[in-house]
Amino acid sequence: MSNENAKAAAERKRVDVDLNQILHYVLLVGVMASIAVMLLGLVLLFFNPGAASHHTGPIVATVVAAFHGNPMAIITVGILLLMMTPAIRVVTCIIGFLVERDWAYTAIAVAVALVLTFSIFVAAE
Repeated sequence: MSNENAKAAAERKRVDVDLNQILHYVLLVGVMASIAVMLLGLVLLFFNPGAASHHTGPIVATVVAAFHGNPMAIITVGILLLMMTPAIRVVTCIIGFLVERDWAYTAIAVAVALVLTFSIFVAAE
């Protein structure tokens, strides 16, 4: 019986380590991607300084403007990526805790996701 408990504990530890590694890479990729996008916008802004005063507007218009090469919109998209990284981490936690069947942490992560979602909608108004 203790051998089965040891195997189960080892399996939980392996899943925990995997989840921590996944969360590490989610945060790392999110930060690096946002830095790369913001640097691209800064380089484009350096070569087109007149674009610095352009107002980009709502998120959809900003993304469209970024795809059209507007440097300020590209920088704004980089900032949005940086802001989305913690939310993506919370979603990854929810998935990981569901896989581990850790219902308490799943409930906590869902509560955090709901608070984040609520705050986004409140801030948008």
